[in-house]
Amino acid sequence: MPLSQRRLRDGPFEPRELDALLRLWGPLSDAATLSRQFDFARLKGMTDALELTRDAAIVCDRGGGSPRSTPGQRRWSAA
Repeated sequence: MPLSQRRLRDGPFEPRELDALLRLWGPLSDAATLSRQFDFARLKGMTDALELTRDAAIVCDRGGGSPRSTPGQRRWSAA
């Protein structure tokens, strides 16, 4: 488990607090995974809808990558 932080004046976590944090680790990880999957499904639905209108579209992530684009965009960029 990664180290958690809090204010210095609160001191280190007590064993019971660490146990509680460890119990949360699995459910929070599962929730984050589901969130990413829902986001991808939403992006897929959006680009699929844009493709039906024959519009060129590209989705960019925070890092400037392109995890999804429509076939219309790929045809346009190849021209």
